[in-house]
Formats: sequence, C-alpha cells, structure tokens
Amino acid sequence: MKLVVAFDSWKGCLTAGQAGRAASDGFASTCSDYLLDVSVLPLADGGEGTLRFISSHIGGKMCPVDAHDALMRPLTAPFLMCRDGKPAVVELASTCGLTLLQPDERNVMQTTTYGFGEQIAAAVAAGATDVTCALGGSATNDAGLGALQALGLQIYMDGELLLRPVTGADLDRITRFDTSALQEKLQGVTLRYLYDARIPFYGEQGAVNLYAAQKGASISDLSLLEDGMENVAVKMNDAVGRNPEDFAGAGAAGGTGGGLAALAGAEPLHGIEYVLDTINFNNIIKGAALVITGEGKADAQTRQGKVPDGVLRRAKAAGVPVVLMAGQIEDREQLEADGYSRVININEDQLNPSMDFPAGDNPLDPVTALHRIFYAAALLNVRNQ
Repeated sequence: MKLVVAFDSWKGCLTAGQAGRAASDGFASTCSDYLLDVSVLPLADGGEGTLRFISSHIGGKMCPVDAHDALMRPLTAPFLMCRDGKPAVVELASTCGLTLLQPDERNVMQTTTYGFGEQIAAAVAAGATDVTCALGGSATNDAGLGALQALGLQIYMDGELLLRPVTGADLDRITRFDTSALQEKLQGVTLRYLYDARIPFYGEQGAVNLYAAQKGASISDLSLLEDGMENVAVKMNDAVGRNPEDFAGAGAAGGTGGGLAALAGAEPLHGIEYVLDTINFNNIIKGAALVITGEGKADAQTRQGKVPDGVLRRAKAAGVPVVLMAGQIEDREQLEADGYSRVININEDQLNPSMDFPAGDNPLDPVTALHRIFYAAALLNVRNQ
C-alpha cells in the first residue's frame, strides 16, 4: 500500500523533513502487519526551506553572500546558482526572516529587506540572468523597497533622497521613486518571485492586516503601515505605470511581491505549484492510497495556497484521499469543506483511548505527538483501505 507524506515545516517546532520522518516511523511502528510503501516528501511553498528544497531536487552550487539581516546586522546567507550557471534562486527568509530575530527584536516599523536585495545583487554580479526569489517568512513590511534600494532604486522621502535603508515606518512619507539605476542594474535579468498565500498588497486581507502584528506591529503601527502601503502603491504607479495591486501574491513578505512586480517587472509564480511541478508530484501520487499533509497551524490562510492546499488540489484531481494534520486548527469547517478526508489537531483531537503508548512518553514533545497521531491515522485510515 502506497502512502505519501507531504508536509510543510511546522514553524518553531519541526522541519518538514523531521515531521515526515516522524510520520514514516509512526506508520512503521503501528502498521507492521501491513506492507507499506511510505514516500516522505518535505515540501516548501516559497518561504523558508525553499532554497534547500530546490537545491536537493535540481542541484547547483550554494554561494555565500555577505549581507544584512532585517535590522541591518551583518550575516552570511547563500543563493543557489543552478547547474548551467544562469538561473539562480534567492530566499528572503535566509536574510530577513522572522526566525532570525529574537521575539523582543521584532519591530516591523524598523525592519528592512535590504539584505535580501544584497543577495539578489550578488547573484546578478555572479552572472545570473534568471533569478527566482522565494518570498515568505519575512520580518518586514517595507513593500520590498529595501531590497530594491540595494539594487539601485532611489527613494525620496519628504522630497529628499533617502540615504539609509527604508523601513516600515517610512512608507507613508515617501514622495517618489527614481528607477533609472534599478533598471540599468537589472537590464537583461528576468526576475520571478514565489508567493505562498494569495494576499493583496493592502486592504482588509492584505499584508499589513494579516501579518504585521506577528512581526511586532502595535495597533497604532497597523494604521500607519496600511496608510503607507496605499501611499507607495500610488507612488509606484506614478513612477512606472504599474500598480502592485494588479499582481498575484502582491502582499507576500510584507508587500515584497508587489514591490518587485511593480518596480522591477518581476513575474509572480505560485510557490507550491512551482515546487510540486519541480518534483513531478502528479506522478509521485499515482497509485497512492492516502496522502498526509500538514503544517504547524492550519487556518483560513492555509486555503489561500499554502502547501496543504496545493497538495489537496493535486491529490483530489487524482482521486487520492488527503488527511490534514497540524499543531493548531482554526476555521475547521472551511477546511473540511475543502475536501480533506480528515482534519486533525495533533494537540487536541481525541485519539482512540484503547491505544497503548510506550511508558514515559512526553505528550508535549512534538515528535511524540506526531507518532501518536500517526498511530491514530494508521488505525482510522490505512486499515480501512
């Protein structure tokens, strides 16, 4: 019996690979009477882990870059130069990721994507003419303007040229952009960006209102940031005749998707679709009895194009049932209506009380929790196939 385990990372808890291995071990220990073929596919959707994922599937060379984090502290982060020396992949989370900051350092009004732009610039300097930018997991909400500054964009604030990296606090004071040096820097270079959730540049379901609070924004900050995003959208349109609101995934990484699309002409790509195509997922799930997918928290944002959503759509088209598992579940009814055969919260959903587990298990340990829930999944799903 063929099973496919296709997880995203469980942020702050497990990598996609660790979660998948726990799943495989769980099935092996609870279904030893069955001949199982378990394929573990650690996935990513354009956020952290995407660079490593792409490298493991298509090869290439990791090239270290001296850059800066979201608070402009020096660090070293790689980009991937693919085999033929032209395509490159750059991951924002490796320079400006939220997980690189301590909880008390997260202040979206003071963070910038400048270091991400330094990565892109290094890839271009190394000869890349096709650069794919993995967005997601950012500590920023600067509309990608910091990254574009590192690539030559000139930003005027209150009528004066801004001589430092832009931050979220600056957005509502920006008066115009000069893209001349940016266009020269990127001449002959094709930019693409991978986005995870389909969120707009601004608005009720936009970058600020959905994500800025978890990046350290206060209630008053949210209002200023939203005004700033509306302001820069107008100024981008004035500068190049392109509105960031017109592009898919414009709100990704605090509006970085929209900034790259409007001012640098970057093409949007849905991250999970890019990833699933890269590994030929449709072929992998042929003949599978069950697909198990999940992430740390599943909610309405999952339904906007995250890993489980992409896996579900492909598996449904192939007629393969899908179980969704997460450490937290919100919007359960909506998720169930999407067509998962089961939606399971590994911390709260009741398991079969007759099951015996090894003595001394710590129920708070995430790997133990996954072993337990996969024990339940084995009993409830595999034995019924």
